[in-house]
Amino acid sequence: MTDTIPAPTISPRSVYADEVAPESDADVAFDDLELPDSMPTTETETRIRLANRVLEWAVQQEGHHSELSRTLTGEWAGEYRDHEYFRRQAFALTPRELHGQISIDEQDTDDDTDAETQARQKANTVLAFVSEHYDNADVIHSKAADVADEIATTLTDALEDATRIKRGKAFLSDLPAEHNGWERIDVPGFALGYYGCHGDDETTRPVVALLFEMDGYVRAWTVTASDFAQEIRHLTGLDTEEMQNLRFRRISNPESWADGAVDLREHLADTPGDQTHRPHFDTLDPDAVGGRTGPYPADKRRFDPINAELPGEWSLASHTVGGNQDLTEREEALFEHPYYGGLRVSGKRRDDANNGCWKFGLTGANILPELDPATDDSDEYLTAPTKSKYLQRRLDREEAYDLVVELITANPTAPDRLWEAATAIADAQDAALDDESDTEWGDVEAIAADEVRAAVDAGHDALEVHRMVRVANRMGSEPKSNLPTFRPLRDAGVVHPDMSDHATDEARRNRPGQAELSAY
Repeated sequence: MTDTIPAPTISPRSVYADEVAPESDADVAFDDLELPDSMPTTETETRIRLANRVLEWAVQQEGHHSELSRTLTGEWAGEYRDHEYFRRQAFALTPRELHGQISIDEQDTDDDTDAETQARQKANTVLAFVSEHYDNADVIHSKAADVADEIATTLTDALEDATRIKRGKAFLSDLPAEHNGWERIDVPGFALGYYGCHGDDETTRPVVALLFEMDGYVRAWTVTASDFAQEIRHLTGLDTEEMQNLRFRRISNPESWADGAVDLREHLADTPGDQTHRPHFDTLDPDAVGGRTGPYPADKRRFDPINAELPGEWSLASHTVGGNQDLTEREEALFEHPYYGGLRVSGKRRDDANNGCWKFGLTGANILPELDPATDDSDEYLTAPTKSKYLQRRLDREEAYDLVVELITANPTAPDRLWEAATAIADAQDAALDDESDTEWGDVEAIAADEVRAAVDAGHDALEVHRMVRVANRMGSEPKSNLPTFRPLRDAGVVHPDMSDHATDEARRNRPGQAELSAY
């Protein structure tokens, strides 16, 4: 009698390579799978699993494990007195093992046989006994098919888990700045956040989706944009008591960062993030720049719900809310800056239906780069038919204030060098109009060209320098003393994207003469 018993050989690696892996697009090696400890991974382990299933069937046939033991040792093993292999293993099977619990870990080994060999020999003995004594090899093949199916199912689940983890790690290693309308935002500490909306057909509101760790567990939550703006973004990390006290909606209970990354990505994919306007966080925080602190007053009197602690040289010059008997509400807010000019939000709405729209306007000389026609081709910007030539953009109230906050936050103050240059040019323009001054128009042009060259040497691009000349014109006391704005750039050899032969020719023709300045 040999160690080889006629019975199906089941190799988990072969099952994976031949049946499981071909059904998936994932490229995951067998050794990279995280398999449960109970799953057999070698041919010996699968043979032991098969023998245990066959023993369970045999106990049912005999009625009790003691009857099975008598049949195995007395009737069957006695026929193999000359084959010590079967005889020894038949008597070595314990009551627990006869119940289908043969295990490598529970073998009482000696110096001649290791635990794995001993367990395999017991399994072979059981398979030979059932095949010969009951004359029923079919039961072995049937149980072998069951074991193979169980292994295939376990391997399929493990492959799905490995694929999921692989997808999560890929997402974390190359985080998109935007996903399905959700915008990635900075989050305190070691965490991940996307700003978008969450809701259904009836209710949609701005929220922040977060992936972070707290109390040793990975969490996937959504919180309201207001809570994030006021309570979370100022923290040093999210593993805090403040987070535990917040209202939240659980996305999932991930087991790892990679698992949570998949849940987060699926959440973002299932809920488009651009279904509603997402307010700037500063406008949601009463203590932040431009944060609004309350609703309209019932008496329609002057009301300042805007935080007037603005960055740099910006100030809230006025904010007025009013209304009439037709329930038309009007509002106007003016933000001013000595270099950039003024930003004005104005508009009206009727009753609770919020009909109409709010208008956003940039007064003055179009100084802010974000609203410069040379840098924004959007047809949403309309030149208003007014003497001041300011830009208007039709927005709702929330978007208008959000845009103001973004602009003043991004441009708190002008670079010192540009401000000084604009002041020098404006002073020269005013001096050219002064009869008691020796400054002539040629001096103004020379000063402007020098300031332009110095600004370029300091690292400012042509757009910034061009705006500086426009600011100087606005700061000058008399419009007729203004420089053609492209002329100083041409004289200094600075190429602006909008400059052309036509533009420079116009600048040359429109140049004021000394007689005009003197008369003025």
